This record gives sequence, structure tokens and C-alpha cells, in this order.
Amino acid sequence: MDLTTAERALDSLGRRQAPIEDIQAASKLRSCCFSSENPKQEAEKSTVESLLTQLIGSSCWESKAAGYISCAKIMETSCSESISNTFLFGALCNYVESDLEHIEPRVRSSVVKVLKGLASSDGPRTWERFGKAVFDSIERNLVVDSKERSRVMQEIYANELGKAKTGAGVASVIKPVVAHETVGWKALETSLRGLQSLIGGYGAAFVSDGCLTSSLVDLVTLKCLKHENRYVREVGFDLCSVMVQVLAIAIDGGLDAAAQQHDNGENSTGVMLDKLASAVGLGLSDNWSQVRYAASVAVRSLLSGLSEQRRKPYMDDLVPRMCLNRYYLAQGVKLYSQETWKIVFGDKGPQVVAEHADAVVAFYCKQCRADNHAVREAACYCIAELATKAKCDEISVHVNELLNALIDAFKDESWPVRDAACIATSNFISGFPNESKALVGTELYELWFAHLSDNIWSVREDSAIALGNVMRTYGDDAVEEVLKRLPNILGKVFDENVNVQQGHLHGHGHGHGNSHDNQESHVGSSSLSNKDIASSKYSQRASQPRGVVAGDFKMLSSKPDKYSNQQLYSCGSLAPKLRRGVGCMDHGFSRDKKLWEITDGGIYLLRELAAVKPEEAEKFLPVLAEIATFISKNSDNVEDFYNLQETLWKQLIPISKSLGKRPFKRYIELFLKPMILALECERKNQLCAHAAAQCIEQLELFLGKSIFRGRIAQLDVDAQRLLDIFDRNQHLIHVKTASMPFPTGMPPPM
Repeated sequence: MDLTTAERALDSLGRRQAPIEDIQAASKLRSCCFSSENPKQEAEKSTVESLLTQLIGSSCWESKAAGYISCAKIMETSCSESISNTFLFGALCNYVESDLEHIEPRVRSSVVKVLKGLASSDGPRTWERFGKAVFDSIERNLVVDSKERSRVMQEIYANELGKAKTGAGVASVIKPVVAHETVGWKALETSLRGLQSLIGGYGAAFVSDGCLTSSLVDLVTLKCLKHENRYVREVGFDLCSVMVQVLAIAIDGGLDAAAQQHDNGENSTGVMLDKLASAVGLGLSDNWSQVRYAASVAVRSLLSGLSEQRRKPYMDDLVPRMCLNRYYLAQGVKLYSQETWKIVFGDKGPQVVAEHADAVVAFYCKQCRADNHAVREAACYCIAELATKAKCDEISVHVNELLNALIDAFKDESWPVRDAACIATSNFISGFPNESKALVGTELYELWFAHLSDNIWSVREDSAIALGNVMRTYGDDAVEEVLKRLPNILGKVFDENVNVQQGHLHGHGHGHGNSHDNQESHVGSSSLSNKDIASSKYSQRASQPRGVVAGDFKMLSSKPDKYSNQQLYSCGSLAPKLRRGVGCMDHGFSRDKKLWEITDGGIYLLRELAAVKPEEAEKFLPVLAEIATFISKNSDNVEDFYNLQETLWKQLIPISKSLGKRPFKRYIELFLKPMILALECERKNQLCAHAAAQCIEQLELFLGKSIFRGRIAQLDVDAQRLLDIFDRNQHLIHVKTASMPFPTGMPPPM
């Protein structure tokens, strides 16, 4: 049944198993009031009213829904003259009153649309007729015991199975079911929608006529907005938005003065507005995104409808929450909040944050310890924003407090939170270098360097970026710290035991083997036979997601531990569902660090060093070339090395450009052989081959195509073979790819 418009509802009724009289009435009503061929055709009131009565009075729910939707559409268009007030507030109201709690929710939703039309036509009369009925319906359904909700669920289940013949027969055929928090609340949600329609249709006069009372506001703020059902809370905030709108219009237009004749203290517009504003603030921190969004709509209605002076008492509560939601994981909440911020504050955002700095800082620090990982992640972004967009004395006095909150987030179990904290700490330090220096030396260096070997590649890269920002901030002191640690980090891959197949399908730790003093001791043939290698072909790809291919399912099904007790994910999100940090590193969800991952982080760090101190980075190019040769020779034994090759070829491009053309030319021959050989691994690892091809293309542009090819020809060993590979893979090197910017999720300036 299509109920999106009146026309579609009437048309689709003919395709349902409705009584023939209803189908005929729908067809006539369609031609009378909604005909596209003769839109100006006028029908007699008695004809339209009798057709609507036939549909609305039917026992078929589809007919009822189509009739109510058609009636609502007629009331809001030029066809409204086709219906008399006698019908509207007589027969129609009687039907509406009886169907307020109809068993079919689509009928109740259609009734809600009629209520808005009636209230727009005559607000006082409609409120007098339906106000108490809707209010009582909400109160009656707000609290339903678990047995009653279970019975409702049993009826729903029975209807779906086609076994609900009688009320007595339900219990005999249906087993008891657990009452879910979203089911069994009868007409509560639609009754709230009905109240929203009544107030919205009535308009600002709803306040001046004294209809908005403290008891009504308390019902919404104390019960509906704190209800266990998230859908009820969502509708409650939609209702709250309408209440705020009519209050704001009344206050701004002076209509609240007329309402004071109904005032006994609790019913004053100021008291009711305070209650609604406080409730909206709580909704901005709800754990469900749909509720957050509804509260965001309400807060826009509140702040855009009030003068700057009138909204001032609510700012300490609302500003911090509005700021954080601009970085929230849910895109709808984030984008709407960013737009609200611009509408309400314009270009005065930093000034607003500074004025409420104490409240903002306290809220951010609290949210870094929230149970919701998405909130903790957003809080990290917000703290970094304070250092980049709102640098002021009001913020600087809270530096230690904010930085300690970021350090706690840096130790989080959730890698997106660690990733956000990683960049946030460096950005914050860049904004407040002097105030942060003590904490950098005592704890942050250890965290940044430790996360260079994180299980997640983006955390490794962002740790390197953070150290790059620190080098720019503190200069030679930070560079010296990096130079002291970088050689050991880069060389870790040489400690891999390449004579044994390594790795597991899901990325759990593998043996690191024994340490060796030189590179040559690592090069050799695998001790496994070709048959052994083939049988374990899919046991090594730890860092890159893959689909299930031939052989995978058989292997997985024989090892239940591979897919048991694995990572949980949040409802409606691809983000991992993890606990917040409790004060130690990695917090229970990590595998053993792999040696190649440590080197991988070191390559990112070398890129950052090259951008800050190119003369120091140049000294590491021979080591980087040794790494390229080593992993190229051993990628068949340790398939993770393909991932490391991918990183190396991608980062060699910015490293070469940071060093400059002349210094880099001195080392280009060291990279040519492994780089060109990587083109041949397209069937084994396309990402590695593509990264090498892109590196070659960029280096050709950087050094000159003829120079690059000439350097290959000058190689002492395998020059002709490498040239053949180079020429054979031109389709990879010069493929045209569309580049897309990586979404940062950062909102526009305050």
C-alpha cells in the first residue's frame, strides 16, 4: 500500500483486497479532487463528503488510511471548499476520535495528518475536541508492564504467521516471547505525533491562548524524552522542537504577555522554556544517532528563534554539545550540526567558545571518558580544534587538563579513538607548545613511537604525522629524538625469520624469529616444499581485507577459533565496539606486533623527517634501499612483505620530492631493481604492483623519462631483463586513475 501521497494511496487501493464499494469510492474521489486532466473541476460538497465517509468508515484499514490521507490533502489545497465545516468538525472528528488508537499504525499515522489540517483550520476548536484525548492516550501508554507488551508481541507474531484467529487462541499457539524495548507501546509514538500536529497547526496562538501548560511540558520533558524506547525519545524531541518554535514566536512577538493571564508561576513562558532547553541539551548527548538528530533539530529551533540575550542562559549547556556533534560519527548529525553552528553564530564561533571555555573544556574531558567510542573519537577532534581555531587565554589555562584527557584517549581500546587522539595531541601541542612541553617529554614521545608499530596502518601513519608536527614545533630537540630511534625502527624487518611461512588469515601474531647481524643472512630459499607453500597460501594476508576465495572456507570451517570470539561492531556502524581506555597500553584487544609493521611505521616517519630535515633523511636512503631489496626477495615467503612494499613505493615519492632532484639521483639506482620487479607481482598482490607503477610514473615526471630509463640501462646486473619488464608493464605505469581526496571529516572553521 503506497501512502506517500493521496493520489498514490487512492490508486493503490484498487490493487488491494478492499471491498468493491471502497475501490469505486476511491476512483470517484480521485477523479473529483485529484484529476490531472481537469484540475479545476469542482465537485459538490455532498459528493466529496460521502466518498470520504465511505472510505474512512470502512472496516478495511487500507481504505481508512487512503481516506484520511485524501482528506488531509484536500484540507491543505484549493479543494478545501469541497468540504464543509459541519463535516470536518462533525462526522470526520467522530471518526478521528475513534481511530486515534487504531490497531494499524498506518491508519494512526494518517489520522495525525488530518489532525494538523483540523488544527490549522480552527486551532481552539480542534484542541478543545482532541487535546485531552491525545494527552490521556500518551499518559496511558507511557508505562506498559512487560506482560502486556509480551502479549502485544505475541499478537503481532501470530498475525504474521496467520494463526491469530481469536484472542483466546493466541496464547495456545504462540510461545512466550521477550518484550523488546522498541515493541509493545501501542499508540504512544503516533499519539505524540498527533500532539505535535495539533500544536504545529495551532501555531503561536497555542501559547497566548494558555494551551501550553506546565503539565504538558513536564509530560514531554520528564517522561517522553527519558523513555526507554529510542523511537519515543525521537518523536519526543520532534514535539519539543514544535513547542520551542511556538514559544519563541510568542516571546519574540510579545504574545507571551497575553499568556500571563493564565500564569500561575509554573505556567510562565520563561519557566517552560527553561525546561525545554534543558531537555534539548540532554538529547544532544543521547547514545542513539536518530535521537541526537531530532535533538539537533530542536536546538536549531530554540536558538534561531530567540534573541542573543534571551538564549544566553542556555549557552553553557548547549554550546559544548553543539561543538562536539559537528564531529560526530553519524553524517546526518554532523552535517546538520555544522550548518546549525553557521546559522546561529556565523563567524563568531571562536568568540562563543572562548566565552564558555570552562563549560566546553569540562564537557570535552568528560566525553573523552564516555562509554560510546564514537563520542570519545569526536571529543579528540574537538580538543584539537581548540588549539587550532580557538587559541586564547581562556583555553590556555586548561592545557594540562585537556592534554591529559587526550593521553587517556591515546590508550583507548578502540583504534579509531587512538587514531584521532594521535593527531589531536600533536595539533594541540602545536597550538600550545610552551604549556605542553613537560608532558611531551614524559609520556607522549613513548606513545607516539609505540603507535608507529600499531596493528592498524592508519594509526601508524598518523603517529608519524604527529611526530612530524612535533619536529616542526620543537625543532632540533624533537629531530634529535627521532634520529636517535629511527635506525632501530627501520631495521626491524631484517629480524624477520624468512625461512618459515609466517602470518595468519586474521592477522594474529606470528613468530619473529632470531635476530641477525646483517642482511645477507636472511636471504635464502624457503625450507618448505612447493606443496606446503600452496597449502598455506591463504594463511598470511594479515593486513589487507579479502573476500572468501577457493580453499578459504574449508580452512576456516576446520578451525572454529578463527571466526569465534572475534571483534564486535556497533549497531548500524562499521566502527568497532570497544571499551574505553583504563590506563595501560593496548587494553586487551591487540595481537603481537609484527616486525614488518614496525618498519612500516618507520617509513612513514622517514617521510616526515624528509619534509622537516631533508639532509638528515638523506642518510637513511641506503638503509631504505636495503629494505626494498630484502622484502622484494622474500615476499613469496612472507606475504606481509607485499604490504610493506606497497607502503615503501608510495612513500618514496614524497621522500624524493622533499630531498630534491639532485640529492635523490645519487640513490635512484639502489631502488630500480626491486621497484621494477614489483611490477611482476600483479597476480600475487595488485596493490603492491600498482604502488610500484605509480612510483615509477611519478619518478619519471620528477627526474625525466629519458633519465629514468637510462639509469635502468646503466645497471651492472640484469639491466636488459629489467628493461623488458619495464616495457612489458607500461599498461600499469601509465594507467589513468581518478584521484579522490581523503575525507577528513573536519568541519568548516568556527
